[in-house]
Amino acid sequence: MITADTRVLVVDQERFASLIVKMLAPKCKAEAAFDGTEAVRKLREATPDVIIVEQNVGGGGIRLAELVGMNPKYAALPVILTSTRPSPETIMQARNAGVSSYLAKPFRPSELLKRIESALSSPPPGTANDQGAGSNASSESEATDEAGSEISSRVAQIDGLPPFPATHAEILKLTKSDQASSEDLAEKIQMDPSFLATVLKLANSSYYGLSKKTTSLKMAVTRLGMEELSNLVMAAQVFKNLGGYENGGGLDVESFWKHSESPRVIRRPF
Repeated sequence: MITADTRVLVVDQERFASLIVKMLAPKCKAEAAFDGTEAVRKLREATPDVIIVEQNVGGGGIRLAELVGMNPKYAALPVILTSTRPSPETIMQARNAGVSSYLAKPFRPSELLKRIESALSSPPPGTANDQGAGSNASSESEATDEAGSEISSRVAQIDGLPPFPATHAEILKLTKSDQASSEDLAEKIQMDPSFLATVLKLANSSYYGLSKKTTSLKMAVTRLGMEELSNLVMAAQVFKNLGGYENGGGLDVESFWKHSESPRVIRRPF
């Protein structure tokens, strides 16, 4: 049910996003983002109750929906996709990306409000009914398995995943090898200046609580460890199309790592 406290994030070109925000203002709290990168920043600041995203917005509306659906923190967040030229192919892509509803432009305020109301009142696909306190352990295990299967399925359905850089693939391979040393990793990381800067930034972040900064890549590799470097490679690849990890446009490395190191919370799949 829509209330004055319902938070809606509208992701569209500036002119249209501002218009939709005004359209929704009397009924709920709506704010605008003008591309996928800005939408990610706003998601980090505060989680909305529903996202309305234009298919052709910067960064891609369907791609944003895919990434939102694969993040456990936002997996149950309803996404409404809008477009001026809906087609069977894009509607199917939107469905595979986990989009709750597809709305063709132009639309009346009443139509949009009905879609939001429906998205908020409908349980996310894959949500299981409560089964009682006696089956908590099995329910949590099933939820974890279902979430893993759901994410794997979504990844398989994504059209046009960016190619994995050869250097990143080699770094990832080294992090999985029992024979690789800090020197081996440092030598390979030096081949990617942007990733090198990210590694040093994370190693010197306040999260590790060390007063002495390091400019040594080998020391930074040792400080982070193999598992953290492996995760960082994957995070960099996933987020770089939403603004780039090099300049912090799409990924706040320190905040991301604090979240990653937090106790895991089992969330229901989208």
